[in-house]
Amino acid sequence: MPVTAPYDVLETAVNFARTRANDAIQVVGGDTLTDTAVFTLTIINAAWRRIQAILGNYGIPSLDRRVTIPSVPLVTSADYGSQTYLSWTGFFDGTTLQSSPVLPQDFICPLGLAERASAGGTTFYPMDKCLKGMPTVVKGALNRMWEWRQDAIYMPGATVATDILLRYAGFLADFVAPGTTAFSAQNIPIMRAASPLAWMVAAEFCKARGDVDAAYLEQKAVDECDFVFNRDIRDERSISKPAERGKLVDPTTPTLGPAGPRGPQKAG
Repeated sequence: MPVTAPYDVLETAVNFARTRANDAIQVVGGDTLTDTAVFTLTIINAAWRRIQAILGNYGIPSLDRRVTIPSVPLVTSADYGSQTYLSWTGFFDGTTLQSSPVLPQDFICPLGLAERASAGGTTFYPMDKCLKGMPTVVKGALNRMWEWRQDAIYMPGATVATDILLRYAGFLADFVAPGTTAFSAQNIPIMRAASPLAWMVAAEFCKARGDVDAAYLEQKAVDECDFVFNRDIRDERSISKPAERGKLVDPTTPTLGPAGPRGPQKAG
Protein backbone atom coordinates (compact mmCIF):
# COMPACT_ATOMS: atom_id res chain seq x y z
CA MET A 1 0.00 0.00 0.00
CA PRO A 2 1.57 3.34 -1.03
CA VAL A 3 2.46 5.82 1.68
CA THR A 4 0.95 9.28 1.27
CA ALA A 5 1.73 12.60 2.94
CA PRO A 6 -0.34 13.16 6.10
CA TYR A 7 -2.01 16.33 4.83
CA ASP A 8 -5.30 17.51 6.32
CA VAL A 9 -8.28 17.17 4.01
CA LEU A 10 -10.29 20.20 2.98
CA GLU A 11 -13.45 19.00 4.70
CA THR A 12 -11.61 19.14 8.06
CA ALA A 13 -10.82 22.83 7.55
CA VAL A 14 -14.35 23.64 6.40
CA ASN A 15 -15.84 21.86 9.42
CA PHE A 16 -13.51 23.88 11.67
CA ALA A 17 -14.72 27.04 9.91
CA ARG A 18 -18.40 26.14 10.34
CA THR A 19 -17.91 25.59 14.06
CA ARG A 20 -15.97 28.84 14.52
CA ALA A 21 -18.54 30.82 12.54
CA ASN A 22 -21.38 29.27 14.62
CA ASP A 23 -22.80 27.60 11.51
CA ALA A 24 -22.87 24.02 12.84
CA ILE A 25 -25.80 24.25 15.26
CA GLN A 26 -27.83 21.52 13.54
CA VAL A 27 -25.10 19.44 11.87
CA VAL A 28 -21.30 19.66 11.56
CA GLY A 29 -21.78 19.81 7.80
CA GLY A 30 -23.16 23.32 8.19
CA ASP A 31 -26.51 25.06 8.31
CA THR A 32 -25.65 27.64 5.63
CA LEU A 33 -22.00 27.02 4.66
CA THR A 34 -22.74 23.55 3.29
CA ASP A 35 -20.75 21.58 0.73
CA THR A 36 -23.55 21.99 -1.82
CA ALA A 37 -24.19 25.73 -1.37
CA VAL A 38 -23.34 27.62 -4.57
CA PHE A 39 -21.10 30.11 -2.74
CA THR A 40 -19.11 27.69 -0.56
CA LEU A 41 -16.34 26.89 -3.04
CA THR A 42 -15.90 30.59 -3.87
CA ILE A 43 -15.49 31.43 -0.18
CA ILE A 44 -13.03 28.55 0.31
CA ASN A 45 -10.83 29.56 -2.63
CA ALA A 46 -10.89 33.24 -1.64
CA ALA A 47 -9.62 32.21 1.79
CA TRP A 48 -7.12 29.74 0.30
CA ARG A 49 -5.56 32.42 -1.91
CA ARG A 50 -5.28 34.84 1.01
CA ILE A 51 -3.62 32.20 3.20
CA GLN A 52 -1.12 31.46 0.44
CA ALA A 53 -0.35 35.16 0.06
CA ILE A 54 0.43 35.44 3.78
CA LEU A 55 2.52 32.27 3.87
CA GLY A 56 4.31 33.19 0.66
CA ASN A 57 5.28 36.53 2.14
CA TYR A 58 6.79 34.70 5.11
CA GLY A 59 8.75 32.37 2.83
CA ILE A 60 6.99 29.13 3.77
CA PRO A 61 8.97 26.26 2.15
CA SER A 62 5.79 24.71 0.68
CA LEU A 63 5.47 27.76 -1.57
CA ASP A 64 9.21 28.26 -2.10
CA ARG A 65 10.21 27.28 -5.65
CA ARG A 66 13.49 27.29 -7.53
CA VAL A 67 14.02 27.24 -11.28
CA THR A 68 16.89 27.95 -13.63
CA ILE A 69 15.99 30.15 -16.60
CA PRO A 70 18.66 29.38 -19.21
CA SER A 71 20.05 31.58 -21.95
CA VAL A 72 18.48 34.90 -21.02
CA PRO A 73 19.30 37.10 -24.05
CA LEU A 74 21.93 39.80 -23.86
CA VAL A 75 21.02 43.47 -23.69
CA THR A 76 20.67 45.26 -27.04
CA SER A 77 20.99 48.83 -25.78
CA ALA A 78 24.23 50.34 -24.50
CA ASP A 79 22.40 53.30 -22.93
CA TYR A 80 23.26 53.46 -19.22
CA GLY A 81 19.64 54.27 -18.43
CA SER A 82 18.14 51.34 -20.34
CA GLN A 83 16.90 48.23 -18.52
CA THR A 84 15.79 44.75 -19.41
CA TYR A 85 12.90 42.92 -17.76
CA LEU A 86 11.51 39.41 -17.40
CA SER A 87 7.73 39.04 -17.16
CA TRP A 88 4.92 36.56 -17.85
CA THR A 89 4.64 37.87 -21.41
CA GLY A 90 8.30 37.68 -22.42
CA PHE A 91 11.75 39.24 -22.05
CA PHE A 92 12.45 42.85 -22.97
CA ASP A 93 16.10 43.09 -24.13
CA GLY A 94 16.33 46.87 -24.02
CA THR A 95 14.76 47.51 -27.41
CA THR A 96 12.48 44.55 -28.25
CA LEU A 97 10.04 42.36 -26.30
CA GLN A 98 10.98 38.75 -27.06
CA SER A 99 8.48 35.92 -26.59
CA SER A 100 10.84 33.96 -24.32
CA PRO A 101 11.98 33.41 -21.68
CA VAL A 102 9.01 34.09 -19.38
CA LEU A 103 8.23 33.88 -15.68
CA PRO A 104 6.77 30.55 -14.42
CA GLN A 105 2.98 30.37 -14.53
CA ASP A 106 2.77 29.62 -10.78
CA PHE A 107 4.96 32.63 -9.92
CA ILE A 108 3.81 35.11 -7.25
CA CYS A 109 6.92 37.15 -6.43
CA PRO A 110 10.72 36.72 -6.46
CA LEU A 111 12.60 35.75 -3.28
CA GLY A 112 16.13 35.86 -4.67
CA LEU A 113 18.15 35.76 -7.89
CA ALA A 114 21.59 34.51 -8.88
CA GLU A 115 23.24 34.50 -12.29
CA ARG A 116 26.12 33.24 -14.40
CA ALA A 117 27.27 33.49 -18.00
CA SER A 118 25.45 30.80 -19.99
CA ALA A 119 28.64 29.38 -21.48
CA GLY A 120 30.66 27.10 -19.22
CA GLY A 121 28.22 26.04 -16.50
CA THR A 122 30.13 27.83 -13.73
CA THR A 123 29.06 29.07 -10.28
CA PHE A 124 25.97 31.24 -9.89
CA TYR A 125 26.65 34.63 -8.29
CA PRO A 126 23.99 36.24 -6.03
CA MET A 127 22.35 39.36 -7.41
CA ASP A 128 21.54 42.38 -5.22
CA LYS A 129 17.90 43.31 -4.72
CA CYS A 130 17.19 47.03 -5.25
CA LEU A 131 14.35 48.41 -3.15
CA LYS A 132 14.29 52.04 -4.26
CA GLY A 133 15.18 51.85 -7.92
CA MET A 134 18.29 50.66 -9.75
CA PRO A 135 21.19 53.00 -10.43
CA THR A 136 22.24 53.74 -14.02
CA VAL A 137 25.32 51.65 -14.74
CA VAL A 138 27.57 50.69 -17.63
CA LYS A 139 26.58 47.32 -19.11
CA GLY A 140 28.77 44.38 -18.11
CA ALA A 141 28.96 40.62 -18.45
CA LEU A 142 26.57 40.19 -15.50
CA ASN A 143 23.50 42.09 -14.34
CA ARG A 144 24.55 42.07 -10.65
CA MET A 145 21.24 43.60 -9.46
CA TRP A 146 17.48 43.36 -9.90
CA GLU A 147 14.26 45.11 -8.96
CA TRP A 148 10.67 43.76 -8.78
CA ARG A 149 8.10 46.24 -10.06
CA GLN A 150 5.10 46.33 -12.40
CA ASP A 151 4.86 42.51 -12.30
CA ALA A 152 8.31 42.09 -13.85
CA ILE A 153 11.91 41.51 -12.78
CA TYR A 154 13.99 44.46 -14.00
CA MET A 155 17.76 44.22 -14.55
CA PRO A 156 20.42 46.50 -16.08
CA GLY A 157 21.04 43.97 -18.84
CA ALA A 158 24.15 41.85 -19.47
CA THR A 159 26.41 41.93 -22.53
CA VAL A 160 26.39 38.12 -22.78
CA ALA A 161 23.60 35.56 -22.48
CA THR A 162 23.09 34.56 -18.85
CA ASP A 163 21.43 31.80 -16.84
CA ILE A 164 19.19 33.12 -14.06
CA LEU A 165 18.66 31.01 -10.94
CA LEU A 166 15.30 32.19 -9.62
CA ARG A 167 13.88 31.47 -6.15
CA TYR A 168 10.28 32.54 -5.90
CA ALA A 169 7.03 32.18 -4.00
CA GLY A 170 4.67 30.10 -6.10
CA PHE A 171 0.96 29.47 -5.67
CA LEU A 172 -0.97 26.22 -5.30
CA ALA A 173 -4.03 25.41 -7.41
CA ASP A 174 -7.55 26.31 -6.30
CA PHE A 175 -9.79 23.60 -4.91
CA VAL A 176 -12.30 22.10 -7.33
CA ALA A 177 -16.08 21.81 -7.19
CA PRO A 178 -17.56 19.00 -5.09
CA GLY A 179 -19.22 17.60 -8.20
CA THR A 180 -15.76 16.93 -9.66
CA THR A 181 -13.99 15.74 -6.51
CA ALA A 182 -15.58 15.56 -3.07
CA PHE A 183 -14.23 17.99 -0.47
CA SER A 184 -13.25 15.02 1.70
CA ALA A 185 -10.95 13.72 -1.05
CA GLN A 186 -8.97 16.95 -1.56
CA ASN A 187 -5.81 17.49 0.44
CA ILE A 188 -4.61 20.85 1.77
CA PRO A 189 -1.06 20.60 0.37
CA ILE A 190 0.57 22.59 3.19
CA MET A 191 1.29 20.61 6.33
CA ARG A 192 -0.93 21.44 9.34
CA ALA A 193 -2.59 24.36 7.56
CA ALA A 194 -6.21 23.34 8.23
CA SER A 195 -6.64 25.62 11.21
CA PRO A 196 -5.44 28.93 9.69
CA LEU A 197 -7.36 28.14 6.51
CA ALA A 198 -10.46 27.48 8.62
CA TRP A 199 -10.14 30.85 10.37
CA MET A 200 -9.88 32.60 6.99
CA VAL A 201 -12.85 30.67 5.55
CA ALA A 202 -14.87 31.67 8.62
CA ALA A 203 -13.76 35.29 8.16
CA GLU A 204 -14.78 35.35 4.48
CA PHE A 205 -18.12 33.73 5.35
CA CYS A 206 -18.84 36.18 8.18
CA LYS A 207 -17.86 39.20 6.06
CA ALA A 208 -20.53 38.19 3.56
CA ARG A 209 -23.10 38.09 6.38
CA GLY A 210 -21.96 41.41 7.84
CA ASP A 211 -20.94 39.83 11.16
CA VAL A 212 -19.08 42.13 13.53
CA ASP A 213 -16.55 39.45 14.49
CA ALA A 214 -15.21 38.96 10.92
CA ALA A 215 -12.14 41.08 11.66
CA TYR A 216 -11.36 38.98 14.74
CA LEU A 217 -11.58 35.77 12.70
CA GLU A 218 -9.28 37.20 10.04
CA GLN A 219 -6.69 38.21 12.62
CA LYS A 220 -6.78 34.69 14.06
CA ALA A 221 -6.00 33.35 10.58
CA VAL A 222 -3.02 35.70 10.24
CA ASP A 223 -1.77 34.80 13.73
CA GLU A 224 -1.89 31.06 13.05
CA CYS A 225 -0.03 31.45 9.76
CA ASP A 226 2.97 32.45 11.87
CA PHE A 227 3.18 28.96 13.32
CA VAL A 228 2.12 26.55 10.59
CA PHE A 229 5.40 24.73 11.14
CA ASN A 230 5.52 25.39 14.90
CA ARG A 231 8.43 27.76 14.53
CA ASP A 232 9.00 31.47 14.12
CA ILE A 233 9.11 31.79 10.35
CA ARG A 234 9.86 35.51 10.65
CA ASP A 235 13.38 34.69 11.83
CA GLU A 236 16.17 35.57 9.41
CA ARG A 237 16.16 33.27 6.40
CA SER A 238 19.78 32.19 6.21
CA ILE A 239 21.99 29.11 6.09
CA SER A 240 23.26 30.05 9.54
CA LYS A 241 22.87 32.54 12.33
CA PRO A 242 24.17 36.04 11.51
CA ALA A 243 27.04 35.57 13.96
CA GLU A 244 28.13 32.44 12.10
CA ARG A 245 28.21 34.09 8.69
CA GLY A 246 31.35 35.96 9.65
CA LYS A 247 33.11 32.62 10.05
CA LEU A 248 32.58 31.65 6.41
CA VAL A 249 35.32 31.97 3.85
CA ASP A 250 32.72 33.19 1.38
CA PRO A 251 28.89 33.05 1.20
CA THR A 252 28.94 29.38 0.14
CA THR A 253 32.04 27.80 1.75
CA PRO A 254 32.14 26.79 5.45
CA THR A 255 35.27 27.24 7.52
CA LEU A 256 37.61 24.27 7.92
CA GLY A 257 40.11 23.19 10.53
CA PRO A 258 39.96 22.79 14.30
CA ALA A 259 38.75 25.49 16.64
CA GLY A 260 41.47 27.59 18.20
CA PRO A 261 41.56 30.30 20.84
CA ARG A 262 39.96 32.71 18.38
CA GLY A 263 37.42 30.24 16.98
CA PRO A 264 37.52 27.98 13.88
CA GLN A 265 40.43 28.58 11.52
CA LYS A 266 39.53 29.57 7.98
CA ALA A 267 40.53 27.43 5.04
CA GLY A 268 43.61 28.52 3.13
